Amino acid sequence: MNTTFTTCAEKKAKQFLNLLQGYTKGIRITAILILLLMGVSNVWGASVTPKGKYFYFKTSDTWKVDGARFAVCFQWKEGGGQDDAWVSCTGVPNVPDMYYVEAPDKYWDIYFCRMNGSNQTNSWSNKWNQTGKLQYDGTKNYWTKSSGWNENTTYSTYAPPLSSVTLENNGTSIVSGSGTSSSPYLVYTGTTIKVKASGTKAVNDPDATMYYDFKQGDTSKQNGTSTTYSFTASSTVNTSYTINLDGYTKISSTSSTKTSATALYFKTIEKTYTVTINNDGHGTTNPSGAQSNVGQVTGLSIKATPAANYEFINWTITSGSGSFGSTTSASTTFKPTSAATIQANFRSTATNSLTVVAGAGIASVTGSTDPVTLGSTHAITATPKTGYTFSTWTANPAENATFSSATTANTTVTVNNGSVIVTASATEKGNKTVIHAMIARVGADK
Repeated sequence: MNTTFTTCAEKKAKQFLNLLQGYTKGIRITAILILLLMGVSNVWGASVTPKGKYFYFKTSDTWKVDGARFAVCFQWKEGGGQDDAWVSCTGVPNVPDMYYVEAPDKYWDIYFCRMNGSNQTNSWSNKWNQTGKLQYDGTKNYWTKSSGWNENTTYSTYAPPLSSVTLENNGTSIVSGSGTSSSPYLVYTGTTIKVKASGTKAVNDPDATMYYDFKQGDTSKQNGTSTTYSFTASSTVNTSYTINLDGYTKISSTSSTKTSATALYFKTIEKTYTVTINNDGHGTTNPSGAQSNVGQVTGLSIKATPAANYEFINWTITSGSGSFGSTTSASTTFKPTSAATIQANFRSTATNSLTVVAGAGIASVTGSTDPVTLGSTHAITATPKTGYTFSTWTANPAENATFSSATTANTTVTVNNGSVIVTASATEKGNKTVIHAMIARVGADK
């Protein structure tokens, strides 16, 4: 961090050289040599201390005795004179024997001094001991008093710690809890957990950049200058998370000691809904009716039992949403994702038949089947007599059959609830309708 300033000596040099414009080259060289003798040579030496730069000094045990205090003298030498600027040292909070000062403007030489503690005036006459002349190299900011009363120091870089670090919830949807180990934040499974960090520098050094190390338990998950961290909680109920945070500063590649924040604790729970369980009237379920607080993760165990001469077909959702462990197993689970109504469906196990009959105007039919499975679909055909046009299919009982097309001679029929007789009929061409009545008895011969 080299900083250039225009000093009084430089101004004098420029004025002096302007006066020499028009003189010989030799005279100019002589003028420059005179300026060098006046002390301007410092312009090509160590870096000028920039205003606001923080410097750190660690005292030795020797210097701490007798109630001493500490100050720094910044010196600017110009011509034959000397300009001193004194600054009292301030202790770095919670760091024993470590002191800092904020530099004034345009000073070359730095002296850390042990001062008379009973006199608060900063002056050479009130100084007990001092380091040798120190100069800022543009990078390093830290001197350590290594031994003895005077002179000896070592030079390096120091990053002041954070005096405090805070970790807080940053918008996570919390069901309940206070975030402590005994009362963790309760969050739904799959929730995005968000936390936020903040810190306070022990020394408000502008060169000290704050860093945050977010951890799940002892495992570091994110380390950098970002103040926020987030992740998605497990879909497993009762999963616990402990979020820890360490904060520190960096100057160049030097890091301060980490300061820890109070941990936050999270635990997953599941959303719950009311599930209503019905049946189609041909069996029972266990449980039945409305069931409250059914978890979307753990779900609800359900069982369907058919009535006599019926068998279980499947489970269906009639309202809401969710998922079955198996829709075709009588014993299964249901996991809701909203309030839902589900139903157990059954079918008759009695012997059933499909009888296809030629009605008025029909020469022949095909498709009679015995036995049939309820819910099964069958192809049926009808051939009208000469001079007739196919009209329609009818079923008896009507609720036991569903036609894919009742007005098509070649079609399909689904047997729904039991045995059924389907009849094809035709009309005589020329719009004369042949009426044919047929009485049928379902399964009369069984």
